[in-house]
Amino acid sequence: MSRRRQSGHRLALIGLLATALAAGCAHYAPTPAARTASFQPFAANTVGPEGLRDYVLQRVAILFWGADQLTLTPEQPSPTGPQVGFKFSPQGPFGYGNATAIDARGYFLTAAHCVGRSPVYVIWREGKPGAVRTVLLPARVVFRGDPAGKGTDLAVLRVGQALDRAFSWADRYAAGDPVVSAGQNADRSGIPNLAAVLLGGSLIGSTPHPEANPPRTTLFHTTPIHPGDSGGPLVAPDGRLLAINVAYAEGYEFLPPFHIVHATAHRPDLSWLRQVIDQDWSRRPN
Repeated sequence: MSRRRQSGHRLALIGLLATALAAGCAHYAPTPAARTASFQPFAANTVGPEGLRDYVLQRVAILFWGADQLTLTPEQPSPTGPQVGFKFSPQGPFGYGNATAIDARGYFLTAAHCVGRSPVYVIWREGKPGAVRTVLLPARVVFRGDPAGKGTDLAVLRVGQALDRAFSWADRYAAGDPVVSAGQNADRSGIPNLAAVLLGGSLIGSTPHPEANPPRTTLFHTTPIHPGDSGGPLVAPDGRLLAINVAYAEGYEFLPPFHIVHATAHRPDLSWLRQVIDQDWSRRPN
C-alpha cells in the first residue's frame, strides 16, 4: 500500500471516529492539568513584542446566544486571568462558545453549532494594557453553515464597531507542524474565563472539501480541546490563524496500537470568506 493511500485511510478513519464520537465539542475530556501542561512547550514563544499567549487570547471573545436579557458582572481576578460573569434571562435554549476575531471592521468567525437562536452577543475585551475594559456587543449572523452531512461547521458574525485587533491567516501548514488552540476555563455555574487557556499539540493532517458549502479544508490535530472550546482558534506558533475548532474525538483508548486522539478544525476557503465579508461590508448603512 502506498504511503499516500495509507495516509488517506488514516484520515478516513479519523473522520469516521469524529462522526461517531464527537457531537459539537463532546468527547472524552482531558484533565485540566493535561490541558494546561500541553502549552508549556510554547510558553516562551513571542509574536513581535507580545507573548504568544497574550497575542492569541486578545483576539478571542466569548460568544453567547439565546438570552433575551444579558448583562455582565464585574470582572473577578483568578489565577489564569480576569474572569467575567454574566446574568441572563433565557426564554428557550441558550449556549456559549468562542468567537475568533478575523477582520478589524468587526467580523468574527465561529462554529455554526455555537450559534443557536437570536439574540447573539460577543463578550470582548478591548483597549491597551492598563486600560482594558470588557464590553458586551450584539452580533449579527452574516453567514451560518450547516454542520450536518457535507456542510461546514462555520459561521461569520459582525458586531457594530471596529475591533482594535484581529488575526491574520496562515497560508502554509503541513502534518507534524506544532499548533496551538485557545479554549475556556468554565465551571458549571456558566462563568467562562475569557478564553484564558492555551493548549498545545501538533497537526495530524488535512483533507480538502471543495464540495462542501462553503468550501473548506478539515484539519486534524492533537490539542486537548474540550466542551466550550468550539469556535476558538487553531493557530501556528507565529500567531497566524489556521482554522476554527469544531470537535474532538478519542477512540480505542485501551488498544494502544489503534489509539487515536485528535481534534477537528474547519478552515474556510479564504477567497470565499473575503467575498462574504466584503459584500456584507458594502451593504452597511452610510
